[in-house]
Amino acid sequence: MKKTFKLIPFLLILISFSLFGGSVSTLALQYNEVPISEQILVFDNNNTNRLPNNFRKSSDPVDNSTNLNLSGLKELNISGSQQFSKFNLEL
Repeated sequence: MKKTFKLIPFLLILISFSLFGGSVSTLALQYNEVPISEQILVFDNNNTNRLPNNFRKSSDPVDNSTNLNLSGLKELNISGSQQFSKFNLEL
């Protein structure tokens, strides 16, 4: 009697998750889909094997005639020019 009493709620919970669990994930997928008319393709840069125009790094020499605080810039790895392409990153 006790086993049957414990088994019935377990089966009800199992059946409810199996019935409604799939529909919830399907609704989430349908809600997140973007219509083709609203999709945007961004084209940043052509894939080339050369660096962008006016490429400069923080480790490049700076004109000493100005009074700038450059502490820590030698170790900072950043670029301040154009968008990189896939092939530029390997250079």
